[in-house]
Amino acid sequence: MYDYIKGKIKVKKPEYVILEDGNFGFKVLIPLSTYYKLPEVENNVKLFVEEFIKEDKPVLYGFYSEEERKIFLKSIKVPGIGTKTGIALLSGMEIEKLIENIVNHNIKEISKIPGIGKKTAERLCYELKDKFSQKKLKIYDEKPEENEIYNDLISALTNLGYSKKSVEKIVDKVLSENNNNENIKGLIKKALTMLSKV
Repeated sequence: MYDYIKGKIKVKKPEYVILEDGNFGFKVLIPLSTYYKLPEVENNVKLFVEEFIKEDKPVLYGFYSEEERKIFLKSIKVPGIGTKTGIALLSGMEIEKLIENIVNHNIKEISKIPGIGKKTAERLCYELKDKFSQKKLKIYDEKPEENEIYNDLISALTNLGYSKKSVEKIVDKVLSENNNNENIKGLIKKALTMLSKV
């Protein structure tokens, strides 16, 4: 499975690009958010990709940034949302504005995106609201337990005698409020301060 493709743009269209890498030409479907950032034809670019099988054929979707890909992958996990709608979301609104509208449950704005009706917008807000950080407008990882810092914090605090259940809640809060990108020592101190008030 591909994580990204680096190659020369041979064809550039709003809905797809063809990237040449060695002796291979990859057709990659893209949202407009990616299209607007692409260099001109014959220039090199790196796209983060996801492969899907449609009608027994592999289809590649490409994104200029990992953040775009995360939004796409999270949106298609929502019941009733497919890859076409996932691409429409990224094509119809800037990423930060999209995240802000989801966090604030702004159904009216999201439903203005072509192909996104009111019911779909409601479903997206309901399912994805907790996947974003309101302060930093960043995307939470689907499984924070796979995050190395998360694991280190949990381990350090439980080794001090705190219960895992109470520690997990505090760690989630500490990480979501980590605006200054503190190191592990700073995060532990902050978590201990919060735990002392529980």
